[in-house]
Amino acid sequence: MNSERESAVWIREARQIDELLEKNAGGAFLLKHSSRCPVSSRALSIIQAHRDRFQGREVRVLDIIKNRDWSNRVADLTRVRHESPQLLYLHLGECIEHWNHFEIEPDAISNFLSSLGESEG
Repeated sequence: MNSERESAVWIREARQIDELLEKNAGGAFLLKHSSRCPVSSRALSIIQAHRDRFQGREVRVLDIIKNRDWSNRVADLTRVRHESPQLLYLHLGECIEHWNHFEIEPDAISNFLSSLGESEG
């Protein structure tokens, strides 16, 4: 069992951001999470409870309270203005889609990934 694929993995080192942006030909999700925000806690709970909706894609979590500079770097590299909570879908170094606040819902993720499958077919 690949635990990285089964649960969200917390980013602990700055290099993990570069790796996440560089390596994901199959796509990956990044959640910018604030432990001080109840909306962000809700988003994290949704992601943890609905891992099946991510179709095996990697999910990483960035604690923006401890690592605000890393969060700003993600915003600069992806050209997506920082918000929290914020879920980004990264593919080949670009942010293809993102959701903020109450937009982070299991159906939104499923619908987005389904649309990717349709466009590839």
